[in-house]
Amino acid sequence: MTTVGKPDQQAATPARGAPDTTPPAAPPAATGGVRPALPLVPAGAELAPLRLAPGWAVACFAVAFLLYLALLPHFLLYSSPPTGDQPFYLMDTISLVQDGDLELSNNYANHDYDKFYKLAPHPPGFVGMDAFYPLPEQFAETPARPPTERYAFHLPGLGVLLAPAWVVGGWFGLWWPATLVVMGALGALLATNVFLLAYEVTGRRGIALAVWLPIAFSNPIMSYSFLIFTELPVGLLLIYAWRRLARGWAANGPGHLALVGLCIGYIPWLAWRCALIAGPLAVYALIQWGRYRRALSQTQQAGPPAAAPAPGNRGRAWTLAACLLPVLGSALLLGSYHLFLFGKLLPAVTVPELGNQSPFHWPWNGGADLAAFARTGFALLFDRQMGLLIFAPIYLLAAVGSIALWRSARTADRRLLAVLVLTGGPYLGLLAAFTLWNGLWCPPARYLTTLVPLLAAPLAFSLAALGGSRLYRLLYGLFALPGFAFMAIFMADPRMLWPNVQMLTWLAESPQAPWHLDLRGVVPAFPPQLSVADELRLPAQLAGIVASALLVVLVGYLLLHRSPLIARAGRRRYAIHALTWLVVLTVLASGWYAAAAPYLKHRTLLVHQHTWKLEPPVADPHGIAYLDGKIYVTDFRGGAVGVLDLQTGAYRPFPARATAGPLPYTHPGDIKAGPDGLLYVLNNGEATQALFVLRPDGQVVRQAALVKKNPIGQGLGIGPDGSLYTTDMGQMLKYGPDGGDPRGRAGGQTGGFNNVMGVAAGNDGLVYVAESSGQRVQVLDAQGRFVRSYPLDCSPFYPAVQGEWVDVSCSRGLVSINTRTGEVQHAMAPNNDFPATPAGIAYGSDGTLYILDFGILVACTVQH
Repeated sequence: MTTVGKPDQQAATPARGAPDTTPPAAPPAATGGVRPALPLVPAGAELAPLRLAPGWAVACFAVAFLLYLALLPHFLLYSSPPTGDQPFYLMDTISLVQDGDLELSNNYANHDYDKFYKLAPHPPGFVGMDAFYPLPEQFAETPARPPTERYAFHLPGLGVLLAPAWVVGGWFGLWWPATLVVMGALGALLATNVFLLAYEVTGRRGIALAVWLPIAFSNPIMSYSFLIFTELPVGLLLIYAWRRLARGWAANGPGHLALVGLCIGYIPWLAWRCALIAGPLAVYALIQWGRYRRALSQTQQAGPPAAAPAPGNRGRAWTLAACLLPVLGSALLLGSYHLFLFGKLLPAVTVPELGNQSPFHWPWNGGADLAAFARTGFALLFDRQMGLLIFAPIYLLAAVGSIALWRSARTADRRLLAVLVLTGGPYLGLLAAFTLWNGLWCPPARYLTTLVPLLAAPLAFSLAALGGSRLYRLLYGLFALPGFAFMAIFMADPRMLWPNVQMLTWLAESPQAPWHLDLRGVVPAFPPQLSVADELRLPAQLAGIVASALLVVLVGYLLLHRSPLIARAGRRRYAIHALTWLVVLTVLASGWYAAAAPYLKHRTLLVHQHTWKLEPPVADPHGIAYLDGKIYVTDFRGGAVGVLDLQTGAYRPFPARATAGPLPYTHPGDIKAGPDGLLYVLNNGEATQALFVLRPDGQVVRQAALVKKNPIGQGLGIGPDGSLYTTDMGQMLKYGPDGGDPRGRAGGQTGGFNNVMGVAAGNDGLVYVAESSGQRVQVLDAQGRFVRSYPLDCSPFYPAVQGEWVDVSCSRGLVSINTRTGEVQHAMAPNNDFPATPAGIAYGSDGTLYILDFGILVACTVQH
């Protein structure tokens, strides 16, 4: 191996396996009997290009792969069929193999997904899990293609990668299981690269094995080795390319460099967000080539020693071309693919679950976006269901290793840490801004799966620096054990990988749990699964768990003072250390406040008065209305309206009667009591069956058509002048008191609501519209013009106006909006006996708030 330029002079003498050109180690007598600890890192590199017997890498791969393979039949007994995003990647694979294209309309029409549904193996003892059938469509909006063509929303990189396995699996009728074998092989390859990275950092096989073991056999690497998701392949491409570049340009031949370029170029094909990984890697390749060129030029000008070998041709431009041409070629192909589908190089950044709404909350927007950014940053690590450190706390010790890298006597280690930040920082920032940071339907820490392999470097260095500390070795072992334990539980019943079973709840309550331990009191839950009770506890829980993590890191920092690998610090350096800790504490405290501030605000207090159980049960409760001591309830799917007498507690059907006889309800979406003492039912029938106006005895006073309204209206509001407002999906329509043709249409701030639900009008003529998928309440004037918006952190359903307050039933309870100050606050109950899934709400004449929670009606006194 040729080393150009001067090696890192602050490094210790190299361990066994260093390059041939490294000076031999001094004998123990010359070094005071202390054996050197770290290998020499050449100039232009961040890792030592150590030679290792191939058997070690082969053994690491074989052990991981064989264990994954041995567990696969058991996994298929439980986590089958594939759910989440997995079927959509597989549909690309099917289309490529069967049709040679990515157009999916014929594959859906032919039910090709039966190959991983009905035709999937169901061996004896099969348990399986629920999944939607037939497979729901999830297509990209492709304005540049004919309307008959359908293409997947996801990029086709993973589908292409799995195509050979699908072909081979098809020979045995095992299409989907064959692709899981490939995913297991990719996971084992990734684990092997983790071992190699840890070895290249420290030069010690024992440390490399100690890092490989908890990463390879805990979440998320092991979890995603059994699933069809893009994060694991991206992680493999990332760690391989990163390792080769960190070894220095001189350590790579043309074949290595071309493979690095292919890895970088293929990463964006797996997921659009991963362009923020490919970009920094490409920049790093340019930096490494430039460093080698400068070192080569300096060596040629000075004249190499007679005994030094010739530097060769690796600094020439063609070696850079070998690396970057695959990157440029991939970028051109990806741009062409986008032009083919969308008619532009960069498609709109959207996700199917949010429609046209931006999926990001960028912190520079301030206010709610900054709070959400900080909250998501903490949630990625500490969330009860999806947090990385909850299910694999070993990764917390990477923070200790990062401090050790920064303080190392080997200057290359500080560069290594800087490159880690350069490579992973942009992607991590993107995840913190991503609304769907938890991946919705997946095992924990999905998006961080891509980055955690790189944490092998600081983990390994922490063991090298503190390997002589019994306390740290004990700490490392204790932090590795929970990862193994959680992974064993996941593999015992792989259905627990999915969010429908919350692991910490199962451990606390299930009789099948191997031990009963309730951690829910100390581990916070973050949106979107945040409950009202969790909101009350979140500030204290977040402060406690962050402080605990910080204490562990501080212990590691103090232990580093005794490490022989750490540069000695004088008084001035210790002052810098103190200032650095002060900055870290300030940032964490500021982040905590930004994340917890929405839950520290004043809350609406709900004092429970009474509860009624509605019998017969309501199939699909929507809006409710109060009139003269009675509550009227609409049942959308059940096609009925019921009435509850608050005095007697009797609940009975409320039939509509016309002169000619009874009138059937169609899909009543909402009901309101008008100022005229009549009940207005949004019936959603055709023509004059769209709206019923009834007396309290059920007699229909009049029927009205609501022209241009869709038959799935959810909300009905009555203005102070008798105007009617109805909502359905993307619009709000205004009618006169007798319906007929609409007098106006409104689509809110964007011209089209994103799944609008209830609507209510205030005495001042302003109209409050609950935009469910947009997670906000929009305010319009009587003419439908946009006035303002109230962003929420939940999906609103039905609003009710009471003075200067608008109360809104929401997916996480009740939200109150002060229309004078603009403040938004959540509701709480003294004993947490609050309706979990409120639907319709209405105020009584005495100010009592009535809340419908499926088959339960709750009466509360409200204190704003």
